[in-house]
Amino acid sequence: MSFNSLVSFAAVLLCGALAVVVLFRKQRSFVQWIFAAGMGLLGLEAMLIGFSAQSTLPLEVVFWQRLRLSVAAFLPGIWLLFSLSFARTDYKKFLAKWKWISFAVFVLPVVLATIFRKEFFVLPRSFSLSVAAFIPLGWSGYFFHLLVLSSVVVIMMNLERTFRASVGTKQWQIKFMVLGLVSLFAVQVCIPFKSATQSGAKRPGNPGQSSRGSERSDAGVFLIA
Repeated sequence: MSFNSLVSFAAVLLCGALAVVVLFRKQRSFVQWIFAAGMGLLGLEAMLIGFSAQSTLPLEVVFWQRLRLSVAAFLPGIWLLFSLSFARTDYKKFLAKWKWISFAVFVLPVVLATIFRKEFFVLPRSFSLSVAAFIPLGWSGYFFHLLVLSSVVVIMMNLERTFRASVGTKQWQIKFMVLGLVSLFAVQVCIPFKSATQSGAKRPGNPGQSSRGSERSDAGVFLIA
């Protein structure tokens, strides 16, 4: 088992543990349900990344990557809802104001990753995992990563506003939550940016590939905990 796979499976355990802890609380609010769903999806995505990193055949890698992206397609919408409701007493007002944007953030990535999944990657006939560090993106994959990039920027802006609006003890309580989520989303910004600008998706487990993205994700999970 590669180091990247171990890091991914460690992230699965951390995300799952956080989701379970939140769900086992006696009083569960809307934002807690959203947070648990978001952590559960992040854990599932990390598990699929681990499976992809262990694959050696091109079709296996593409299979796990397509499955991962189908899961990741729900993340922007989930975390947008969280950023609109976290630490806000009048979160229903914000949800109503952002309902159409939230609907688009939920639907468009899912449509691109599922209905147009065959156009997500473009595999040349000479494609080889031993020499390729990137899986070429099709038009669906290109627009998917642009949508994820835009969504993450909006989520980070909302979290920043929440942090700035808080004062005193409340600000200290949400400080590490916001820092952890921002570190997670910072990784999510870097990956779509590289994929969109270089027209390729980074293949996990490639020899010589850095695992900094996974390590930063784990660091974000630790900060949230």
